[in-house]
Amino acid sequence: MNSTLEFCSLYCNNMRCNSPTSNSTPISSGATKVILDKFSRIPLSSIIVLRDSRQRKIIDTSGLIDSIRARGVINPIIVRDATLAERTFFDGPEFVLIAGERRTAASRELGLPDIIARHVEDLSASDLQLIELIENLQRSDLTWQETMVATADIHRLLKESDPKWTQEQTAAQLAITPGWLSLYLTVAEESKDRPELLSAKTAREAFNSIKRREARAQGAVIESLFAAAGQANAGLVPSGDDDEDDPPEGDDNVPSSMQPPVGGRAPGPRGPLPLRSVLPPPVESILNVSFLDWAPQYSGPKFNLIHCDFPYGIDVFSGRQGRGTELGAAYADSRDIYFRLLDCLCDNWSRLASISTHLMFWYSMKHDLETKRIFREKLPQIEFTTHPLIWGKSDGSGIAGDSQRDFRHTYEVALLGRAGRRNLVKMTSDLHWSPPDRTLHPSTKPEPMLKHFFGSLVDDTTRLLDPTCGSGSAVRAADALGAEFVLGLEIDPDHFANARTALSNARRLRAASDVFSAIGV
Repeated sequence: MNSTLEFCSLYCNNMRCNSPTSNSTPISSGATKVILDKFSRIPLSSIIVLRDSRQRKIIDTSGLIDSIRARGVINPIIVRDATLAERTFFDGPEFVLIAGERRTAASRELGLPDIIARHVEDLSASDLQLIELIENLQRSDLTWQETMVATADIHRLLKESDPKWTQEQTAAQLAITPGWLSLYLTVAEESKDRPELLSAKTAREAFNSIKRREARAQGAVIESLFAAAGQANAGLVPSGDDDEDDPPEGDDNVPSSMQPPVGGRAPGPRGPLPLRSVLPPPVESILNVSFLDWAPQYSGPKFNLIHCDFPYGIDVFSGRQGRGTELGAAYADSRDIYFRLLDCLCDNWSRLASISTHLMFWYSMKHDLETKRIFREKLPQIEFTTHPLIWGKSDGSGIAGDSQRDFRHTYEVALLGRAGRRNLVKMTSDLHWSPPDRTLHPSTKPEPMLKHFFGSLVDDTTRLLDPTCGSGSAVRAADALGAEFVLGLEIDPDHFANARTALSNARRLRAASDVFSAIGV
């Protein structure tokens, strides 16, 4: 056994030893000295802390000072002799701290003259780093991020010392299960490219986020395979041995008004996905068309997130509490319009939706039973969550169907459905409070609320369709979260123009912010 591996085994078994002794017999039974049973009291002023090389950058002594004041330092710190280059011209021997910085800092704050120390010698740099890492792992106040980093570093050092070293051996040395070690190693590696994982509340939450992302990426590959096969059968993909990597710019068999333009928003990092969409995404993110006319003719790339905010069919602009004068421009909101749009969605689902798709569907409880019946009969493959998503209007605004007998309705609900096995990006709450935003449209779903819910639905594999996008807030929210491409439809020319301008402005602001961040402004 080499010194590093021997040290790890012995140190893990003996680090809690706190009985001072004057002998200097090494614990190691091999020829190489590893860690000595040599203890002494050394002046606190003789201890050098090499701050740049320490694992823990912030030292919090709260809770420890009272303990040391009452009982003294129970566990010795670990030090080695300072080299000539490290000395600070203290009048006497100097020592470099290896482990026990909180105990050292707390003792200094209490004004103590010295501290009990255990000495090491003849250890490599990796051995010394292991001492600090393993001692830190014994602490109860480590965050999961610190525990993960220390665990991954220990395994790396042991692997460097012995190429045959296994995860099972590291897990045994640290007294954790191989499963937990694998989880820590996975999160540590993935967080190098995805630092947002470190904001998770637990290591398990970060790991689950990685697994969900992998499942969504695999689903995207499967969708591409199905799309390639289906479009090849339909004659939309050139046959033969063409090695050209770019997709065709169009097809004469597709009506020009419905043909998906080339280009579109540049997709974000896709990881190791080997396939591209067979047909290109739309170059225009918002179109001035009617969903009722557009859907039956569409033959482009399919969508894996469909966000529907159809007119509710409740005649919101008429009646005793009509809002037409309050909100300015109105829109058709009859029962007939609502169910025509719903039937259009269901009847054209196969040409719009990928095999794995999320559906976020806002609606009025007035049509609850009939809406759910239509989904059950026409789209039985969609599995809806038991509880809806809820937007609570934090300003208390709302409408009562009858101002004499009803309460004011100050929240709106959305059904969340899933076809196939498309997983969430992350888990979040199904309730969000925010005020309405009627700047661009009388019934806008506010962007902060949509970003809250889309945070669980949108990543760089997302292709979003909003059939009646209004102000375009859902398109902007998904675009800001890095969706692969987004498409909104709006029949009203004024709302269409406002939505397109708002999206363009949001993209320019985001691009400028990225530039400023890159140059450190």
